[in-house]
Amino acid sequence: MILKAKLILLLITLATGLSAQKKNQVVYVPMSSDKWEYNPAKVRFITHKGQKAVRIDTLKGEDRQQLTAKNILFTNGTIEFDVEITVPPFLGISFREQGNEKEHVYLRVGRAGKATAGDAVQYTPIIKGVNLWNVYPNYQSAADIRSYEWNHVKLVVSGMQMRVFVNGKLALSVHKLEGNSLTGGVSIEGPGIYANMVIRHNEVENLDPNAGVDPTAYDLRYIRKWKVSPPVALPYKQELNNLDVPKTEEGWTVIKAEYRGLVNLVRVHGPGKERRAAWLKVNIKSEKDQVRKIDIGFSSEVWVFMNGQMVYIDKNYYSSPIRKQPDGRCSIENGSFYLPLRKGENELVVGLADDLSGYGGSAFGWGAILRFDRVEELEF
Repeated sequence: MILKAKLILLLITLATGLSAQKKNQVVYVPMSSDKWEYNPAKVRFITHKGQKAVRIDTLKGEDRQQLTAKNILFTNGTIEFDVEITVPPFLGISFREQGNEKEHVYLRVGRAGKATAGDAVQYTPIIKGVNLWNVYPNYQSAADIRSYEWNHVKLVVSGMQMRVFVNGKLALSVHKLEGNSLTGGVSIEGPGIYANMVIRHNEVENLDPNAGVDPTAYDLRYIRKWKVSPPVALPYKQELNNLDVPKTEEGWTVIKAEYRGLVNLVRVHGPGKERRAAWLKVNIKSEKDQVRKIDIGFSSEVWVFMNGQMVYIDKNYYSSPIRKQPDGRCSIENGSFYLPLRKGENELVVGLADDLSGYGGSAFGWGAILRFDRVEELEF
């Protein structure tokens, strides 16, 4: 009986060990053609500086091409690889990829050697096929990117958080991963020479899997709950006015602000193929007649109406002379205006255009952030 019990214990121990090994599996992803899905016209598997590598080149009119690792399903853990930069503008890695949903980290190649460039490494979620870089300006930082030599990149991913290391230094902490997918494939993209990829499943270096505290979480000044209309086509250059506000709320739904107070319209309306508009609406009860200041962030065009009267109109296009700080991206510092409130019930309506004419709209995100100067004597 004792021998039998010891044998059972040994089998349990071996099974537990094998399970743990699988749970914390280390996968070396060779840079060989049989391990990746890719377009042969854009990719060459080579030996570079003594390392088996893959070179992704740029075709005319394109800036990023993608290779997807075969038979890799990544949820949490560490991803490491080496990359040598070749030509601008970007190169990077995606993970938890499912169809048109993924998380994406990339380097701005042109920032190599510029230690103080605050956007050398960036993170963005890809939601419904839309790169939401424009509405998450806080997810970027400086990084030690080097030319003519290998750069070692390491991602540590745990639940809702991620840390990005470049050449051994912590370059970016993401306290809340914004994508919809929790597990999925791994891919590399953008012109560069890649080598030495290693994936360590579930090795998260004690990184907390819970999202970090929203810095606006306890700030009551943000408007966090709205009604949102379905999107409608808005011809190029056409402006909105109070007569365009829908007369009924048929098809409207409730939308809640996300991290940092962002109302993310792409998450509910997805991508668009033409310029379009949607409406946000909230009722505000004021204890008296008064005027309050509102700070606003938006992408990329906005019209604000209070009790049927226009009180604010503005544009915010990335890479345009009229772009707002910071660099035409959606941020609470984009603009401000004064809101006249009457005693009793008030209706605040915000029209947002999703402009696809340039670097704006759902090309890189569509949404808004609104914050009162103070909320005493107000009720949303």
